[in-house]
Amino acid sequence: MDRAAGEYIISLDADDFWLDISMLDYLYGLATRDMADIACFNLRFLGKVRGVQQTPGFVETLKSKDWSFNYSPATSLVSRDFANRHGIRFDPDLLMGEDALFCCELYSHASRLTITDKAFYHYRANPESASNAEWDSRKLFSTVQWFKTAIEVISNSPVYPHRPDLLQELIAERLRMLTRRLAAMAVEILGEDELRRYIGKWAMCLAHLDRDYFDTRVFPNGWPLPQRTVLETVMAEDLPRLRALFSG
Repeated sequence: MDRAAGEYIISLDADDFWLDISMLDYLYGLATRDMADIACFNLRFLGKVRGVQQTPGFVETLKSKDWSFNYSPATSLVSRDFANRHGIRFDPDLLMGEDALFCCELYSHASRLTITDKAFYHYRANPESASNAEWDSRKLFSTVQWFKTAIEVISNSPVYPHRPDLLQELIAERLRMLTRRLAAMAVEILGEDELRRYIGKWAMCLAHLDRDYFDTRVFPNGWPLPQRTVLETVMAEDLPRLRALFSG
């Protein structure tokens, strides 16, 4: 990014590919027409279109609520001037999630978005990627460090007073990940002291959860039992119960 000289920046992972090279002209046209900080588009994975989950069109982020974060830099054409003005870069110290945190900063500071539902990016699953390779304590602690930093980024951003729900959406996604995968791995991998520290860090992050928002927006038909149980257990920092939930 420091060496880039163009008006806009786009990412392409080494094991993925673009479906149509003319996409660059198309996205550049959208971005310049709308003077957008970011142009968002979709990707194709396992035969399905995924990515942008919002209405196509132009959005002023501080006036509209019809948009949400896109956590993939691969599906974002970014104004280089915008990124430089806000000092937005990938964090080399993060073992995992540097791409999602980069996008969290982008969308927390963007004032103008242009959105298309076209799929231009083909994502290929890599069994040797950081998220699929063998997990250890460093990776586990990186997930909660990412969560803590993302909360700070969103809470201190210009968009937060207008869209506090974006923080709750992030917390909902992280709680799901903790319930489905991370808590079980932590119980299996971490020793007693490490597990206590890990759960304590998660409890500090989940303290930002707005119960009213979750009751009415995230789980309007009632909390799923696994997520409610994991939240209660983590907030109580009850290690024996956590081990009982995820052992055997």
